[in-house]
Amino acid sequence: EAKFDALVAPVLTDGASARLKEAVWSLEQLGSVTELMALAKSDR
Repeated sequence: EAKFDALVAPVLTDGASARLKEAVWSLEQLGSVTELMALAKSDR
């Protein structure tokens, strides 16, 4: 997780990073990859 945090820090805020990380950990429950892609969009 430390590597993930370091790599996304320049492009995602802490809140967005946490939401994306949670989505990845619960990937099997996502309804669509579209949800994951929306979370991965830069918010900086």
